[in-house]
Amino acid sequence: MTDTTTTEQTETDWSALVGHKVNLVVNSEDDGGETKEISGWLEAQGKNGVLIKRKRNSASSAEMILKFEIVSCTLDEEIEALKQVDLKPVTSKNVRRHLLNYHGEDLSTVNRLTEDAALQYHQGLHDGERAFEIGHLHADKSDDKTD
Repeated sequence: MTDTTTTEQTETDWSALVGHKVNLVVNSEDDGGETKEISGWLEAQGKNGVLIKRKRNSASSAEMILKFEIVSCTLDEEIEALKQVDLKPVTSKNVRRHLLNYHGEDLSTVNRLTEDAALQYHQGLHDGERAFEIGHLHADKSDDKTD
């Protein structure tokens, strides 16, 4: 879903935001007309207001916000953190293809490498100081077995 930002509540398609985490800027009469930010999941919407839950599965955290009090609404897309995945160890037969597919090396570069040079280059990538940033590890599943 795209980021939905608006300063006029009439432009917001509230039904499309139900079930999503949103950030609202709301005029607060309790605070002398100051605005306040409210973050939570839009659980329901009606003609005059929206129901926000500050905690995902907690009914006690629900709060009704009147639409005329809402200054702006922004979709808060939570991004799931990715982790390294385990791949089989590379061999001299598949290392050049692996460099293309998994490390984004240029075809012209990989075509100039011998199998031994490709293995050495690949090992350098995984032994380097940024090895933790590579999207995968090479683990031989048979090594994990203990007797």
